[in-house]
Amino acid sequence: MRLLGCLLLLQSLGFAQTRVSDCPVPRLSQLHFPWGALLASVQGVVDARFILGDDGTPRTTAFSGHPLLVQQVRSLLEKLQFTAACAGRGYRVLHRFEIRGKSGFPVRTSVTFEPPDAFVIRSNPLGLVVH
Repeated sequence: MRLLGCLLLLQSLGFAQTRVSDCPVPRLSQLHFPWGALLASVQGVVDARFILGDDGTPRTTAFSGHPLLVQQVRSLLEKLQFTAACAGRGYRVLHRFEIRGKSGFPVRTSVTFEPPDAFVIRSNPLGLVVH
């Protein structure tokens, strides 16, 4: 219900979706797979919608997805600074978290961009041994 309210607010504010590729997202290297999600084998998609303020920071935001993954995306968005030329634009960015490959250490994470608006965060599963 809260998400629906946020999405309606974004719509009422004149949310016009802009492709992420039209205004590059800075500091992509900060995206990573949350440890809690890896431990619980949680994967999925986070749908993040936001409008950039005059200073290039995300102002009005709405998220959907698993709480462990949403927390990671929300935390990253709070730190991002876009160029002032992007101010006032609305964005929808998908973050797809996938666990693939051989389990074990070290944990390897990769981040790729899939135009026009999706980031794929892949990590190998943890290989925990319980005694």
